[in-house]
This record gives sequence, structure tokens and C-alpha cells, in this order.
Amino acid sequence: AYSVFAAQRHPTLLGSKVLEGWPEVADFNAEVMRVCMAGGTLRFPGQELTLYRNNRPEEVWMNLSYSPVHDESGKPGGVIAIVLEITEQVLAERALAAEQAALRDANRHLQLLVNELNHRVKNTLATIQALATQTLKGAPPAEKEAFISRLHALSGAHDLLTLSDWQEIGIAALVGQTLAPFSGNGESRIAHHGPDIGLTANKALLLTMV
Repeated sequence: AYSVFAAQRHPTLLGSKVLEGWPEVADFNAEVMRVCMAGGTLRFPGQELTLYRNNRPEEVWMNLSYSPVHDESGKPGGVIAIVLEITEQVLAERALAAEQAALRDANRHLQLLVNELNHRVKNTLATIQALATQTLKGAPPAEKEAFISRLHALSGAHDLLTLSDWQEIGIAALVGQTLAPFSGNGESRIAHHGPDIGLTANKALLLTMV
């Protein structure tokens, strides 16, 4: 693990002075030495550094911990460093966050498209209803009412699918919504019961038109 961390500096880095071994972070290490040789300790979780490794500068992240090492007299005689590189973890977390952000943006865009589609469908159904009302002006009231009720049922099915984001909806809600226009004085003339199975959007629309 150390040889991977040190890259081309291994094995000459072993036994070298820290300020000379990593000149690109000499100022950082000098401050660490100053504090620890005075008896202090330091911790840098998720510290970002730029190290020259593999013949190029690399942006890396480390969990760093520094403590003084005391000599026989009890005074700090050196510094022990515990270094854990977390570069892969940080990059993976950033990539995941970027993917999640892109997914949220895609979902927002999709929702806008669905909302626009629903709005156009409702307008289309309203236009069909207006045309049907004019076309069937001379038709028997029962036939006219039956046709308009079917349009209302189809519109209601679209409302249910919109609320479920055009995912699966329960058959009980669909049947209730579809049969609502055929209820008189608020009382349904049709009874329905059974298991509330789920229906896909296509199957729900087909059932509405039965």
C-alpha cells in the first residue's frame, strides 16, 4: 500500500526528510512539524492535496493524523503520521452525486413533459366534447348523455393516471371513477366488488373504453 501511495518515490522516500521527500507540500508538512514538535497533535479528515505522482500532479484526498513521538527525556523527538488515502472513495461519491443530480434533472424534465401531455389531452377531450355536443344536438338525449358520459369516464381515467405519474393504478379506483357518470342522484346503480388488482396505464385506458 505504501509503495502505491509513494509511486515513483518508492523506495528512496523511505528514511528521507519529510520536507525533502514531498516538496510540493513542504509548507503543509512544515506546519505539521512545528505544531507536533511543540507537543501538539493534528487531524485533517478528508484533506485535499496535490501530489506529484506517476510523473504528473494528482489531486488526492487523505485522512491525516499527526502526533509527537517523545524521546527518553519526555520531549517530542519526532512525529508519527497516520495516512489513509481516500481518493477513490471521494471520486466515487462525487460521481454518484453527479449521477443523482442528472437523474433529478431528467425526472424534472420528464415531469414537465408529462404535465404538458396531460394538459393537451384534457384540452383535446374538452374539444371532442364540444364537437360531440354540437354534432349530437338532434340526437336522442339518452344517446347524447351516454356518449358524453364515456368522455367523462375517459377524462377521469387520465386524472387517475396523472396522479399516479402514469404508473400502476388500482382497478377499484378506476371502476369507481368510470362508473361515476352513470350514477343517478348521487347513488350508484351499479355495484362492484373484488380484489383491487393493479393495472398498467395501457390496460387502464382500455378498460375505461369497455
